[in-house]
Amino acid sequence: AAAKQALVDAAEALADEDAPARARAEQAKALQTRWRELGRAPKGEEQRLWSAFRAACDRIFAARDQDREARDTREQVRLEQWQALIERLDSWEPTTLEDAAQLDDALKEADALGALPRGKRGDGMRRRWNGILKRREQRLDELHAQQLRQEWQQWRDLLEQHAVADASARQGNIEDVELPESPAFDDASRQANAARNQMRRAEPVSANAANERLAELRVHLAILFEAPLGAEDESRRLTVQVARINQQLGERLERDEELDEVLDALLANGPLDWEAWQAELPRFDALFNH
Repeated sequence: AAAKQALVDAAEALADEDAPARARAEQAKALQTRWRELGRAPKGEEQRLWSAFRAACDRIFAARDQDREARDTREQVRLEQWQALIERLDSWEPTTLEDAAQLDDALKEADALGALPRGKRGDGMRRRWNGILKRREQRLDELHAQQLRQEWQQWRDLLEQHAVADASARQGNIEDVELPESPAFDDASRQANAARNQMRRAEPVSANAANERLAELRVHLAILFEAPLGAEDESRRLTVQVARINQQLGERLERDEELDEVLDALLANGPLDWEAWQAELPRFDALFNH
């Protein structure tokens, strides 16, 4: 009877604790095992002790069941929120690069919801989510590629004008090329354009260095775009890679930022030989198509 009274006291104390309900239920099961191992108390004590012990255990298991129901309810709500997010993303199709912000918002919302639970429904939703996400990212990549090709056409036209102006300058006709008004060109582009115009007004110099720089910038783009390069560009590849490492020791550039710098460097590079420009231009076109 004294041993069972100790178990009653332990069960009642456990019922009043604020510890997690599941952990308290496991401890209560251990107390029940010990209760059975003790055998019966004297006739007058057994019923009283059992009633008290059972009442305490019932409170513990009721708390566990309530906690489980609350957890299941929260899980169901979370699944419904996930379902709504998946349906919303599935019905949405990006049409411009600015729409990438909506995908970022969806990813943040998914992070806030937490991982989908394991199980038939959760696994199915996860596969669907990953498939939708992949398709939307591919679509944004396509839009990005389209924008790059469109912007390259603007850069190509500008660079062509400068190459023509370089050739005219060698005949004594000095002309400036104006920078078009376009989002493709920023303050750095304006500075590069002005520098290129100024070069044509300086004392005539050999174009060999500018021609080689043009080829190096083409190799730089190939590395940036992960495009194949021929064996004849191997030494240029090494030169560009060393320069990129040195430049990024202080701060690593995003790919778009690095692309902007390469295009501005192309604009500022001159004066060029017309033949060199014509030889390299198709290779630049191929890179942007790649």
